[in-house]
Amino acid sequence: MKKKIFISYTVIKLIVIILFSTGCVQKDRDVFWVDNNFGDDEPVKAVMTLMKDSLNKREISPLLTCFDEAINFPDTLNPSIKVTYRTLMYDYMDFFKKIESIGYEFNDQYIIMSEHTAKVTIKLRKRYKAVSPFSHNVDNTVDETVIITKNASGAWKITKISELLPPRIY
Repeated sequence: MKKKIFISYTVIKLIVIILFSTGCVQKDRDVFWVDNNFGDDEPVKAVMTLMKDSLNKREISPLLTCFDEAINFPDTLNPSIKVTYRTLMYDYMDFFKKIESIGYEFNDQYIIMSEHTAKVTIKLRKRYKAVSPFSHNVDNTVDETVIITKNASGAWKITKISELLPPRIY
């Protein structure tokens, strides 16, 4: 009888370990968000919505409010170049001057949050038509991961992106 109880407890422990290791059971305060299931992620969703709307309207001021001023990470295409708040401002201004039309869509958004950070995974559809110095059309769908962090003042700001960086159009 004791052997059966011991085996039962061992099996239960193994099942719990498997559930934790596969991510089926998460730590407290983690929030999962898919499509329109809102929770504690309202500020994160607001940042992503403001970014999308600002990109599509080509408005630099509201777009830059989405980013942390201390942003600093290596560029994905050229790691020797650092992406900073200042370089983002100039790159987006240049991008907005050189395009005729723009349409960004954020589809299949999925957010994993902790108390101070959020990892947003989206299916990004990028569409734009560049006119300078030659006509260039882009219409593709890519995966994008955005890292959003709560800063010292309690505001959620983007601290890392890759596919949403302004494309360099020469």
